[in-house]
Amino acid sequence: MKIEVRVWDGKEMHYNVKMVQLSDYCESINEIFKDEKLIFMLSTLRRDINKKKIYESDIVRVYNPSGLEVEGVYEVIWDEDEARFYLKDFPGYVDVEELWLNSEHRLEVIGNIYENPQLLNEKGRKKCG
Repeated sequence: MKIEVRVWDGKEMHYNVKMVQLSDYCESINEIFKDEKLIFMLSTLRRDINKKKIYESDIVRVYNPSGLEVEGVYEVIWDEDEARFYLKDFPGYVDVEELWLNSEHRLEVIGNIYENPQLLNEKGRKKCG
């Protein structure tokens, strides 16, 4: 399985990070590198409506099936226990893969929680309009 990650070092986002196989580790990669102050984010291996890769901790705008109205702005979350991505506070705990494949909703990456935290309010969703 292909794994793509990006890394936030506290100041800058780094893409195309090369990873090595960490066999026999049960901890998450963020736990392994916690002393380095690095935050690793997994790619969903999906792209948004503008062909931009979607990663964990991205902030996405969700368009309704007509593609004209914005339903909200949400954070992409990796759920380690469920081994899936979902949109924080999206009604119904919808899997990003399910939203992508089985829905007419469309996603647009508009930032991420490290470089653009102002895009989210305290509930993880921005009022649109």
